[in-house]
Amino acid sequence: MPTQIILKDKQLIKKYKNILNVYNIKPKIIIKTNSLIILEITIDESTSANKDLFVTLENSNKDDKIEIVHDNSPSKIPNTTIITGHRQKIKLAEFINLYFHDNEHLTELIKNHVSTKYTLYPPLILFNYSPVKQMFTSELWESVLSNCHSNGVNRDSFFKKLIKNCFDDSIYTHIAINQPILENDSKTNINDNKNLWRKPLNIRPIYGSFWETEEYASNNSPELWKSPTERDFTNAFWCHTVQNGIYQSWAPFFTMFSRGNVKEKARILITTKTAEGNNSYADIEGNDVVDMYCGIGYFTLSYLKRNCNRIFCFDLNPWSCEGLKRALLKNKFEKDDKKRCYIFNESNEYCLSELENYEKQFVNNIDTSRLRIRHINMGLLPTSEASWELALKIVAKHSYELPIVTLHIHENIHIDEIEGENGFVKCKLLPKLKNYQVTIENNFKVNVTHAEKIKTYAPDIWHVCIDVDIIK
Repeated sequence: MPTQIILKDKQLIKKYKNILNVYNIKPKIIIKTNSLIILEITIDESTSANKDLFVTLENSNKDDKIEIVHDNSPSKIPNTTIITGHRQKIKLAEFINLYFHDNEHLTELIKNHVSTKYTLYPPLILFNYSPVKQMFTSELWESVLSNCHSNGVNRDSFFKKLIKNCFDDSIYTHIAINQPILENDSKTNINDNKNLWRKPLNIRPIYGSFWETEEYASNNSPELWKSPTERDFTNAFWCHTVQNGIYQSWAPFFTMFSRGNVKEKARILITTKTAEGNNSYADIEGNDVVDMYCGIGYFTLSYLKRNCNRIFCFDLNPWSCEGLKRALLKNKFEKDDKKRCYIFNESNEYCLSELENYEKQFVNNIDTSRLRIRHINMGLLPTSEASWELALKIVAKHSYELPIVTLHIHENIHIDEIEGENGFVKCKLLPKLKNYQVTIENNFKVNVTHAEKIKTYAPDIWHVCIDVDIIK
């Protein structure tokens, strides 16, 4: 079916060409005089891969304000939502207006307390946090829903009909409100006061059963966080998404998910043949990778799709590790009993001993079985500095005869301080790496090749990935 992706910013062309390239789709680019850019594509919506593409485009729409129009669309309706290839049946505001048509507070509710910003993570509809709109949670919403109940209409009935009329009740069954990640954790008591795990402690359930039994209704138990059992994993609520054709799964009450990382995931998938300009992810196929902060597999899964030989993953959160294991099964990245992904639910400070133990246990005298670490991913925010020295030690001990190893260093940096004479790279990163080299007694050449701005983290603060070649 012919489909148009309408962009309002020329700088988005490269991003969406890269996304389409992952699905082997080459768009026709049309630039309109009113500054609209149209990427025209023809695809079969019935295939699972292309359904995944539409979910990816839908979630990108939240940040980039794109429009997606099919040739059989009756009109180009602003803010139209595509859900796995199907047009939203009725807009949220329209449904709320019809459902509460006789409520005296309806006008105020629609004007001040309805937000249409959400992300789809089947089976979850996750509405964005808005301290102004307070969708479904404001005092007015509570009043309207209470009156709805007093009139003989069940509160759950409203949400059930909302999903059926505005989304697809064969796919979506739950509604929740996202909340900002707390910088400090005073709830779970697991020696993580700074919330380094990025625990989503404030996510607010709205509709649907998120817990198998009442004992899971509060996720603040230290044991539930530190040492979950298989029963815990089974009883918890899980959702998923597909980005760049890769299935990802997580328990949203125990693991955060950042959809903004899709750009960096796509960058890993770009091969030398398809790259436009700098390609910092060369030589993945057949070589090994270390992911120092793997989470649910944000970047791990992209490396596996690029056919890395083996990847060694470290993360403190057992719920994240479980999500990665589920994604491995769903994506079928390990076949014919060939294990490619080694997951360590522990601090990456043990990475050197784990790699050494692996070589002792599994590597024979054949050179082709030796560890050849070509890429080291350090995706922790606000800073990954704690792993920089470890990364250089890995380069020294476990890259075998590779002439170059690339570090991918993730940091939160002020927009004015990324590069330049007084920037982060020159004033902090390079001096630190030089000092670490003195400590571990090697003399590698360090070459910063690229700084990729991934997404904004706060006003003027960017999540940046700095690519550093360590040349032996």
